[in-house]
Amino acid sequence: MKPKLIYFYPAKATFVERDISFLSKKFDILTQDLPWTHKGQILMNFAKQFFFILKNSSKTRVYLVMFGGYWSFLPALFGKLFNKRVFIILGGTDCVSFPEINYGSLRKPLLKWFIKKSYQWCTRLLPVDESLLFSNSHYHLNASHKQQGVKAFFKNLKTPYTVIPNGFDVEFWKNAPIKKIPNSFVSIAYINDKTRFTLKGFDRILKLATHFKEANFTLIGISEPYAKTLIMPQNVTLFHDLKLDELKAQLAKHQFYLQLSLSEGFPNALAEAMLMRCIPIGSAVGAIPKIIDQTGIVMTTPDEAQLIFEIEKLLNLAPLTLEVMGLSAQMQISTNFSIQNRIDLMCKTLSENL
Repeated sequence: MKPKLIYFYPAKATFVERDISFLSKKFDILTQDLPWTHKGQILMNFAKQFFFILKNSSKTRVYLVMFGGYWSFLPALFGKLFNKRVFIILGGTDCVSFPEINYGSLRKPLLKWFIKKSYQWCTRLLPVDESLLFSNSHYHLNASHKQQGVKAFFKNLKTPYTVIPNGFDVEFWKNAPIKKIPNSFVSIAYINDKTRFTLKGFDRILKLATHFKEANFTLIGISEPYAKTLIMPQNVTLFHDLKLDELKAQLAKHQFYLQLSLSEGFPNALAEAMLMRCIPIGSAVGAIPKIIDQTGIVMTTPDEAQLIFEIEKLLNLAPLTLEVMGLSAQMQISTNFSIQNRIDLMCKTLSENL
């Protein structure tokens, strides 16, 4: 009989469903869908979650929580009081504070307190990258907090941790044509307001499009209402939302992928694009430098002139060199960040603490 595990999350995103799918091979998974993103329902969510945990507490000793937040507080508290094993996956926003761009859970005092207690009481933290524990914010020059990560904000935190990077289905994200559309750039992020537009570096991409008029830029994920507030250069194509196969087709034909974020945990779209042989261009935040490694460009400064210079060098490379770089990007992800790597490390970590 498989051991039981309760998986808590703020919303059932694709990466949550992926975790549930592979964990279900080793564990019987119990879940509860609650609208934690709706502020007006937080108290009701607490009540529903309390009785859900109470009802199922005798069935398992293991709680897994996606991200720190209001939803992680009661699982951590029950774990502390009743000797349950509680693991919290750290993803990004739950580890940072950037009040100047209205981003980061730790910029909100009440939410920060709930997160702090969750991290203190849980058994082990599972960051997707070491930078979520501590990092110096060099790329975001206007950041009021130059040091980021849970240990920067909770200096006395003693909870042990294991870094478990995200993993990707190498068999799905493959079969990209070696011949790409020359001088084509793509970036993917859900954008519905100015905060996320700036956070994900889309403002900088539009500036690049204005400079590189002969290149083609594709932005995927900007909501239709917010897109109407923007002035787009003629060489920019927008897609508000795409199905998975359509997304794969876009990545397959583009030559470069842009991830110019001000803050990140482990950006999935970057790794998926690299598996489709897109040459990566990213900022030196979160896991981005580890993901890209030597296969593309990692910008340590937001300087626009430097970024243009680096891209011009790429555009002047021979086609064969660019093809080899795309293959190297694919190999970087398939070798170091396969879904099997994540499955093995996650199951090993959970099983050792049963």
